[in-house]
Amino acid sequence: MRIIFALLLFSILSSASIFGCVALANVTAASDWVAISSDSICGLSSTRGVRSPGVIDYQKVYDATDSGKKMKKDGVDLDSPKGAQLDASAKREIRVACITAMNAAQLDSLWKKITNKKGILPTDVTVKVIKEL
Repeated sequence: MRIIFALLLFSILSSASIFGCVALANVTAASDWVAISSDSICGLSSTRGVRSPGVIDYQKVYDATDSGKKMKKDGVDLDSPKGAQLDASAKREIRVACITAMNAAQLDSLWKKITNKKGILPTDVTVKVIKEL
């Protein structure tokens, strides 16, 4: 019962209409978006509920993280223990920055790649995410 209440409360509070925000131009029917769940960075992980997604250039953001820069500068192999540690740190940095940028842009999810059957483009927030790093 508490979980249902929490989910209901979250959906009400996250609704843009409650705060008087203007609806975003790329809001569409959920079934129009096509992506694989492994491309979800934060927010929704299934396209079933996606209404206003964002997208980032993941490699560009990864390279902009402190850990990504250190790996490149020091020539650290991704398969080494130090490389695995830095990779995990970079992914953590990206997730945190993406959540902040997603909320600021009033998006419901951020993806590495997502397309729309009607040709609508998702909001690109790569620059915003890099600024959050």
